[in-house]
Amino acid sequence: MLTALAGLLLFTSFLSDSFQPGNPPEGTPETFTPSVQPVLFLPAISSPVTIDGNLDEPAWKLAAEATNFTENWPKNLVKPPVHTEARLMYDEKNLYIAFIAEGDPDQLRATLRDRDEIFSDDYMGILIDTYGNSSWYYEFFVNPLGVQGDLVATTNNEDAGADFIYYSEGLITGNGYQVELAIPFSSLRFPDAEEQVWRATIWRDHKADSRNRYSWAAIDRDNPCFPCQFGTLRGIKNINRPSAVEVLPYFIGNQAGARNENGAFENDGVKGSAGFSVKYMATPELTAEVSVNPDFSQIESDAEQIDVNTNFALNFPERRPFFQEGSDLFSSPGSVIYTRSINDPDFTAKLTGRSGKLNFVYLTAKDAQTPYMIPTEERTLFAAGTTSFSHILRGKYAFDDGKYFGALVTTRLNEADGYNLVTGLDGSYRFWEYYTLQAQGLFSKTQEPNDTLMTPVNDYPSVLFDGKHDVLFNGEKFEGIGFIGNFSRYTKTYNFETQYLYAGSGFRADNGFIDRNDYHQWYFWNRYNFYPENDLINQIGPGFITGQVYNLDGVLKDEWLSFFINFDFTAQTNFRAEYMLNNERWADTWFGQKNRWQFNLNSSFSQYFSGSIYSEFGRFIRRSRSNPSVGDGANYGVFLSIKPTDQIVIEPGLDYAELFQDGGNAYYAGYVFLLRTKYQFSRELSARVLLQYNEFDDVVSVEPLVSYKLNPFSVFYIGASSNHGYNPAKEVYQQDSRQFFLKFQYLFTT
Repeated sequence: MLTALAGLLLFTSFLSDSFQPGNPPEGTPETFTPSVQPVLFLPAISSPVTIDGNLDEPAWKLAAEATNFTENWPKNLVKPPVHTEARLMYDEKNLYIAFIAEGDPDQLRATLRDRDEIFSDDYMGILIDTYGNSSWYYEFFVNPLGVQGDLVATTNNEDAGADFIYYSEGLITGNGYQVELAIPFSSLRFPDAEEQVWRATIWRDHKADSRNRYSWAAIDRDNPCFPCQFGTLRGIKNINRPSAVEVLPYFIGNQAGARNENGAFENDGVKGSAGFSVKYMATPELTAEVSVNPDFSQIESDAEQIDVNTNFALNFPERRPFFQEGSDLFSSPGSVIYTRSINDPDFTAKLTGRSGKLNFVYLTAKDAQTPYMIPTEERTLFAAGTTSFSHILRGKYAFDDGKYFGALVTTRLNEADGYNLVTGLDGSYRFWEYYTLQAQGLFSKTQEPNDTLMTPVNDYPSVLFDGKHDVLFNGEKFEGIGFIGNFSRYTKTYNFETQYLYAGSGFRADNGFIDRNDYHQWYFWNRYNFYPENDLINQIGPGFITGQVYNLDGVLKDEWLSFFINFDFTAQTNFRAEYMLNNERWADTWFGQKNRWQFNLNSSFSQYFSGSIYSEFGRFIRRSRSNPSVGDGANYGVFLSIKPTDQIVIEPGLDYAELFQDGGNAYYAGYVFLLRTKYQFSRELSARVLLQYNEFDDVVSVEPLVSYKLNPFSVFYIGASSNHGYNPAKEVYQQDSRQFFLKFQYLFTT
């Protein structure tokens, strides 16, 4: 039934072009003309500008002015209600930008935060596509106090882990705010040319009654290619910088203790380690990096996720600085490059090149403790870490309008024996203005390590794949193929995306994140947007999602049909409701009518308080292979951000999950509570305490941390972590493990 209904809905969705609005942008005054792909010529200045937030230096009177901003949201292509402008110029070392944002200062949202934590504030910034091919671009943002937030973006993704050195100061005025910004050319990659011709736009997020968004180059939401609509910066000449070297040494000290098997707490000795990385920027387009004994640990712990009753691996974002250069190239339609699979390297090296339309990155690493993630049809298996050598080569050739062709090769070699090889081709093509076709074909070849000690046999199923191979580490060789194809349409009104995925039973990508194989899947998502144009609702978006999963023997494993509706209210509030019809086969058992509801509410109606609530309830499978069953379950979450002052942020959060068998007995019920409290003394100095309780493990964790950051790379940390488990004999929580640590690293440049 679901298949027939999905087919009918898929057919009718292609009739949506008849619902397109007329050509004139809605609500556009006849007196206002948006700046479509404007051009700005930047003047050169002979002496540097002092970055202090004041615009009283004579050089700013010579700067090129970017004006006539256009509203992108909540209305499309209309004149904004407030004035915004930017001024741009350059010298031999820096690009200088002044942002002037008018608005009611009493409604201004500006907090003293750590860098990259500004996006709930008002902010302005510049987006720069230095190669002008719409495949990737920089994003440099600042809030009214000059606090920074930077990203690298592609046509469909933003990497928040990217960090760059630039300088900024802000000043709140009687009618808004202004910010001075200096971006060193050494922080950018750009063509080796006498004159730089960069695609760019200036962006403003204005958090008054709603999240109002304005841009210098008009951004039409009916155009799915965002960077294709940028304006052009010209006049920047003769800035080919000489070769540069950056050296980043670090030192870490720590002292740990843990409770032994006899119940006594034992302290280890003080330990230390040191390492360094060197980055050589041979040209503006070619960069080489080498790290010896790099510190790939994270000061901020990954937020815990509830993994009870979860049969596939959990994915965590990459935030380690070494992987920033070329991060846009690591992404591909299939997740065959997942840099967090490189866990504890002794040595890493990377070469990144950008030459016009051709971009590439090569990465190699020796990893001392490499975990193995083994995909199967119904769950992800894991094996203990071993020493390995990884090699990743990824290249993309960019055409105009976001189209590209790409290729990749990855290998992981086990120190003793065994290997995994993955090769692939992918590309994206945009046509008929609104439509994009993206695809990737992959081939893998694997020889397992011949090491039975790596295999926790009792936890591994004895089933075979390909009819002859098992998942034990006994030296078997096998091959597999993978494919992903995506066809999408994105406009202001009607959007859809349909995708087909295939992963052969022998397909693996040890340097990627492939959590399952032996399946093929299709799904179709679509949504139609209405714009009521009133003081309560900005947008209403109903739609549906449908799909099916089969194993490679043709057995139906999963099918679903979801109906949803999204409301985007004023006051930065969103609400989503969804009802899913779901049938699934798991552990050779068919579970029908596994239906459920889902609700999500997010709001930032106040500069002092914001939060989100989600809930999901209905019928869920108890994923026990020996005794699978279905019962009534629920997942709930509440997350808040409280800002009593401009320098204090209190962020409590709660995740709850439960599943009850028919008849009332609980399979499981529990929660994870997190409380993060932070005080920002200055833009450089902060202190935070992280308190977490996991009811499933009955463990309390406390993590205090003091940070001092001159820039994203010159940092000092001192902190601790402590885990407390419940002792039923004493009826108290006692410290089971503890660690003190400090880290210092400083960036030297030439």
